[in-house]
Amino acid sequence: MVASLKIPRRAAVLVAILSLAGCGASSPAGSGQSSESAGSAPASSAPAASSAPATSGPAVAVCLTSQLQITVTRSGAAGPAVGGYLGFRNTATAPCRLAGWPSLVAVTGTGSAIPAKHVITTAFGPDVQAAPQVTLAPGSLGEAVFTGGQAGGSCGSGTLPTYRTLRVTPPGNARSATVSAWLNAVNAYLPACIAISVSPVVPSASLYPLGSS
Repeated sequence: MVASLKIPRRAAVLVAILSLAGCGASSPAGSGQSSESAGSAPASSAPAASSAPATSGPAVAVCLTSQLQITVTRSGAAGPAVGGYLGFRNTATAPCRLAGWPSLVAVTGTGSAIPAKHVITTAFGPDVQAAPQVTLAPGSLGEAVFTGGQAGGSCGSGTLPTYRTLRVTPPGNARSATVSAWLNAVNAYLPACIAISVSPVVPSASLYPLGSS
């Protein structure tokens, strides 16, 4: 369990997350990747997502679950807060858009399913005041932040209960994808101490650096 610290909510103090998260460890086979897609392309090789509305041309369609690669792109911890970023990468050959919150359901090893609460921002971001519309060029990435805790609720002394998978439904979709709840930065599964929260999808540029993938 990561040592308890006071959790700031401002970007300047989030530097502490990097030192607390440490280096990412190798996750179990298949962790952090959507059950519907292959390994993710390096983020540095993809064009950036944009939240600016299109000024001309045909309307951009909503990104379908089948054309998105959904992964836990980064993870980290600060005191009792723990979480990461859910990445939505457009694998199609045309732009698409996402607006609003993904549906996120955390599932324990025994099958208990806990839906995440929708929030604008969390202890780990994003730096937004409202849910933007995010246009994803082919290969580009949008992300949502999810956070939970490793203290309180069902957690006491001993081994922490954990979520093993995350069932993710992109905004505007009915079909979900299943992602491992393994967090490399803390070398453990997402603790199931309390309910988790999730932000809207935002361009990656709206997020602070966090832990490791």
